[in-house]
Amino acid sequence: MGQMPPEMANWGAPSDTARPFLHILAQAARACGAQLLMEPRFGHVGCIVHADGRRQMIFGNGLGLNSDAAAALAADKTYACDVLAASGLPVPAGVLLVSERYRQSLGLKNAATAAALPDPDVGLRFAETVGYPVFVKPNKGAEGAGVSCARGPDELSADIAHLMQTETHLRIEAACPGRDVRVLVLDGQVRAAYERRALSVVGDGANSLDVLLAARLGELAAAHRGAKLAVDDPRIARTLSSAGLDLSSVPARGAEVAVLPGANLSTGGQLRDVSDTLPADTADMAVAAAGALGLRLAGVDLLLPHAELMPERGVVLEVNSAPGLDFYAGASSAAAARSARLVTDAVTRWRDRIDP
Repeated sequence: MGQMPPEMANWGAPSDTARPFLHILAQAARACGAQLLMEPRFGHVGCIVHADGRRQMIFGNGLGLNSDAAAALAADKTYACDVLAASGLPVPAGVLLVSERYRQSLGLKNAATAAALPDPDVGLRFAETVGYPVFVKPNKGAEGAGVSCARGPDELSADIAHLMQTETHLRIEAACPGRDVRVLVLDGQVRAAYERRALSVVGDGANSLDVLLAARLGELAAAHRGAKLAVDDPRIARTLSSAGLDLSSVPARGAEVAVLPGANLSTGGQLRDVSDTLPADTADMAVAAAGALGLRLAGVDLLLPHAELMPERGVVLEVNSAPGLDFYAGASSAAAARSARLVTDAVTRWRDRIDP
């Protein structure tokens, strides 16, 4: 095994409390005769030191299999949708918005390009054309951060103004019906798939939604899923309001109440493993989406209206070049085994320079 680089002397194996992905990655490294070293503060950056001394850099969930250009393309929601559509894949209708400060900054360097940027009202006109609700999201972002669902022009204007305080590029996207399915693809093969459902609580006939939700968020935090959502998140109030509810409402015993519009696992979504039942046509759609963006390893997010998760009238929502495995790996022993095989194969392919 290659020796530990001196500058990484304080790096080491993941701690016992590290997220599941890092433990899977450490196991994969050992299976390949290598060693995983992670920086100790946040466990976000690290490297696998292979037997020949080569370093496979780790950044977040990124394993280094994807090219920089392919990863950057996938991260840009609008460009990615353009490429997917040009490849014949269905995507949600959407438009790009840019902030005024970005427009002015670009204008100092390239006035012609700045003038060609979409005007500030394009989002409202788009929503009037496709109809509400629409989703407002950072054009580059992950884990559902900053994503909101606007059900009318006032909400849309407020959401745009709020997000423009921190973002320079936004995407306004038509809402598409369907069941949310993530498909994990490695070198043209589907390795796992799971359906995601939005965070919800189940009524007991006695407690109000704020109490039920606080308890649910506590359960998620205790399961090492992190506290990435608060009861007073304005998206929760808006979602409940659309159903005629608020945090003081007391749902009937057994009644399930969705509290967010999106199904991201990082914000408390629930998953159901469909790896063994994913139809071939759906698998092909996911593989084609990863290939269209030039990604070897990808998490392809699909919205599928068909009850059997078939792709008819479905869309490719997004493609993630560094899909997280923490939540999926912790769902069951079978999911943990699939995750371990996926990561081990990815590390092996990097080590052996195996191309698809």
